[in-house]
Amino acid sequence: SDIVLMEAWESHALVRFSPPRQLAQQAEGSLLASGASVPSLIPRHVDTDSKDGKIRPPFVFFHRLQHDLEVARSLASRGLIPEGVAETYRLVVEEVVLASGATPSRDALLTLGDDIWDKLYPLHNRRLYVHPSPRVIGSAVSEKPRMSKMRSSSPKPSEAGGGLTDGSVLIADRVLTPMALKRLREFAQLSTVWYEEKPSSLGAYLQTGWATPLLAQISDGLRAAFPDILCDLPLTGAWAFKFDDQLKKGMEAHADAAAVNVNVWITPEKFNMNNSTGGLVVFDATAAGAMGFDEYNGGTTARRTALLEETSYTNVTVPYRENRAVIFDGSRFHQTQAVSFQAGLESRRISATFLYGSRGTYCPLKRALQTLAHR
Repeated sequence: SDIVLMEAWESHALVRFSPPRQLAQQAEGSLLASGASVPSLIPRHVDTDSKDGKIRPPFVFFHRLQHDLEVARSLASRGLIPEGVAETYRLVVEEVVLASGATPSRDALLTLGDDIWDKLYPLHNRRLYVHPSPRVIGSAVSEKPRMSKMRSSSPKPSEAGGGLTDGSVLIADRVLTPMALKRLREFAQLSTVWYEEKPSSLGAYLQTGWATPLLAQISDGLRAAFPDILCDLPLTGAWAFKFDDQLKKGMEAHADAAAVNVNVWITPEKFNMNNSTGGLVVFDATAAGAMGFDEYNGGTTARRTALLEETSYTNVTVPYRENRAVIFDGSRFHQTQAVSFQAGLESRRISATFLYGSRGTYCPLKRALQTLAHR
């Protein structure tokens, strides 16, 4: 089950992270000898031609360095990591600014020199600290969230079932219990599991650390709360995005490789400086069955744009609210609105995504097949 799988990842760090290209003992002997933990993650983007054996990413976004410095300072002030780690990040950021001749834009893509990289190497993409995220007593998902739905002027019916059948987008407010929301927010703010770099955000994924007993409890609770839509669909993906607090850019239009998408927003709405931004635009257009992943989610955008144009970009725009879940057919294209949240580690917009089932494996279709099988 999802719970057993995610608890296994939480207790067995070597399984929680994407497999490195070499055994840690081979690739990072000196790092291990210095006392670093075995589950330290080898960077995802690597320079295989390095002469000194150190594995370097070819680039780093400046907003990533700024974020990691903020996190390191926060963790050091709480006594959760050594003060020297935060000091190293500070020196790295100073040297990057000095080498650039001026403070780079936050979305600048930087190639680090060897001197700077040598300082950053022991810290970059490492499991420096993972905040405890146990199950909460009782339920993590509210028994009676406040439900509503939104639908465009020309909705496209969905086979997803339940409240999604008429092409609506479901909205569940106060979806998490207060303690579950508090603990999930703390885990997201303090854990060093944000390894995916994007131009205006950082991502954390199920296979690289966004996996805890609490997340498993939330996933199970969502399925129980929305049985008509999620039934026994397996959790096929889970991730979160933490948006930069100054770049003000959201995610571009894409669809997901899932039957149903559940998007949960956890940052307090008091930090949203513009109530008309920060939400989610869910288009009526859907990814055609024959489209490949890169066409509906990756860098190949021509067909995606054509489908959006065919429907005149009709959509529903769901405003941002803290502790709000947005539930919709996973084949629908969607994008984040512009982001305008206050600066600060605790005020960054964080969204958590739970994907259920594979594309086209909707609950009503599964029930129909099960009925036929029993006849």
